[in-house]
Amino acid sequence: RNIMANQLLIKNTMADMRALSAAEITALTNGTYSGVQLQGYYHAGDTPDPIDYYISFTTDIDDGGSVIELSTIKLQHDFVGEVNVQYFGTRGNFIVDDTQAIQKALTYSNKANVSSVYFPTGHYLITDTLIPPTACLIYGDGNGSHLEFKHERFSISKTVKWMFKLTDHKNISFHNLQT
Repeated sequence: RNIMANQLLIKNTMADMRALSAAEITALTNGTYSGVQLQGYYHAGDTPDPIDYYISFTTDIDDGGSVIELSTIKLQHDFVGEVNVQYFGTRGNFIVDDTQAIQKALTYSNKANVSSVYFPTGHYLITDTLIPPTACLIYGDGNGSHLEFKHERFSISKTVKWMFKLTDHKNISFHNLQT
């Protein structure tokens, strides 16, 4: 009888998880561990909660948040109701470009029918146009959640339309975000 089967393999960072050893992958595939618990994206505790990933046979590609593809396996976590952009690797420090991580969170929310995308307090640097989901609430912490972009400033309505390529996305709403 396998006494560890309900235990999760603990990894502090996404880099640690992506560097699983062959022995750890074998332990996951043979049921020694039921999955992997990620403590944070860049360092333990930098996401609101740890994330539990389980072996998956999904055909979805690695998106850096919900599906992680390793050498011989895929690990998956299904976000329900809301996705926090930190789980896809945003930094929110206005130094590192968050465009790709934000786009991956938006794409996931559309694919998984997640109803909202959350931007916690931070300054998110966006350097290219984002393609939003077809219907979603995109929200933040009010004055603490800033979306900044590397172009000249426009009015808020023009900024949001530029950043999110809003030509025909009438089912998108924004709350508590600063630009």
